[in-house]
Amino acid sequence: MGLLKLLSSSEIIAQLINFLVLLFVLRVLAWKKIINFLDDRRARIAFQVEEVERLKLESAALKAKADEQIKNIEAIAMRKLKEAEEAAQSLADDIKKDARKEAERIMAQAQSNVRYEATRIKNELKNEIIDMVMQVSEQMIEHKMDPQTDRKLAEEFLANLDEAK
Repeated sequence: MGLLKLLSSSEIIAQLINFLVLLFVLRVLAWKKIINFLDDRRARIAFQVEEVERLKLESAALKAKADEQIKNIEAIAMRKLKEAEEAAQSLADDIKKDARKEAERIMAQAQSNVRYEATRIKNELKNEIIDMVMQVSEQMIEHKMDPQTDRKLAEEFLANLDEAK
């Protein structure tokens, strides 16, 4: 109320009339521009919000696509790794199989060589025994056949047999 005492009623009415005239002038001259400006701003803000939402959706779609591609790449990598492991296992199996065959071949050859050597040694021993028997027989025929001479010739034969071993 103290404020009303400072102003006179004519000043208040003049101020009110000035305000109404200013309001009328603004309405006639600038109201449409202000409203259009505010509508344009509202539309621009709405468009930008829609654009942001569209970009978010697009970003989410791209992220999902990228995630799917990563999963596909990982699946391909796992499949190729598994194929490589299978190929390596197959190669290892082939190498083992070849090594077994080679070992069997070497064993068979070694057994054949052992049989051959055993047969050869038996034949050599047989020939040596035949030669010794013939020598003993010749010596027995040359000498008179008495038990002491026979015994001596048999001992010599055994001694020669021990030396041959």
